[in-house]
Amino acid sequence: MPGSLAYRPFGAFRFLLAFLVLVKHFCADVAPDWLAEATRPYAFGYVAVLAFFILSGFVITEAIYHFYRHRPVGFIENRLLRIVPHYFLALAAMIVVCLAFSDAGTLRVSRTEMLPAGAAFDAKNLLANLFGFVPLSNQMMDFDFIGIAWAIRVEMMFYLFFAAALWLEGVAGRLFDRRLLTGILVAIVLVLCPLWFLSMAGRLPAMISLAPYFIFGSALYFLLRSRSRESILMAFLAFAGCTAQFMVYSVHGREPGTESGAWAEFALLVGLVGTIIWLAESRLTRLRSMDEALGRITYPLYVFHPVVEVFILALVPGYSYWAFVIGIALSVAVSCLLQALIDPSVDRIRDAVRGRNPEIGASTSGAFGGDYQGAALDPRKG
Repeated sequence: MPGSLAYRPFGAFRFLLAFLVLVKHFCADVAPDWLAEATRPYAFGYVAVLAFFILSGFVITEAIYHFYRHRPVGFIENRLLRIVPHYFLALAAMIVVCLAFSDAGTLRVSRTEMLPAGAAFDAKNLLANLFGFVPLSNQMMDFDFIGIAWAIRVEMMFYLFFAAALWLEGVAGRLFDRRLLTGILVAIVLVLCPLWFLSMAGRLPAMISLAPYFIFGSALYFLLRSRSRESILMAFLAFAGCTAQFMVYSVHGREPGTESGAWAEFALLVGLVGTIIWLAESRLTRLRSMDEALGRITYPLYVFHPVVEVFILALVPGYSYWAFVIGIALSVAVSCLLQALIDPSVDRIRDAVRGRNPEIGASTSGAFGGDYQGAALDPRKG
């Protein structure tokens, strides 16, 4: 079993990423027209999600290395325990809000989109949304109540891939000399690379094209840990894949009128990657409790803010600064409340599933949701 596991101060950074997503959505759908138009070329919320994926690759690899070796089932159980409770509550709240304001005749789900009431509340669509955290479940939806769950589905795809790598390592440990990195590299070459090329060519779902972001994050963990030749090669190839995906989808695939934002977005992504590397090597001695607290509300903030957005749109006619500011503040307040009500009970179960390594007394934190050794493992993230 590996040795000490140091606390990495990712909490406030994760909160920043979720806040960027929130602000982008509120700018697009709640803010005054001029602010919506001014921010339209800059998909900084999407870039924040890409950084979430990189961070996820890093911290999940670390959590697997310390807690889940040869335990693919325990790993998936813990990720579901982190993702599903808040997702179910957000979905239930969104359905209630949509039903209530649809009957009142004031429902708006965005600046440009109206709820297709008949299709949205059909039993088939509701069932598909219930499993909306499962990869490709959106293929069966007529309306996605929690639209940002697309990123959760991508996360789950990544989790399943790593669970498969854990299983493969257990089955063929002798072949890989029990080296997790070697096992992951073999899995990438044999399975993921062909799938990625097919996805980039439009022959498979686009979510697979995002795999290099997770792989790059995983490679960063191994690179900072050992600086081996395998980790350097893995990081180089993964970042090349990230760049190719970004150029195809974020540069050449842009909406008309948003071309000016492409390079600013890429610069933001590079800056966020640099911040991840810096934080991974940092040791926080002050304000750690604040960093942990901000990290804990990241996932509730991400998954619940669309509910608050629809609530504000239904209550406030038109678009205003007050609705914009109040909506953001209410999203943060609701996230804090839900985290305090839900997470303590769920975390006790997650701690039992995870188990404890007596040699480890610090913590690691994840992206959409982290893992805290001992008290409570918090995108994503162990």
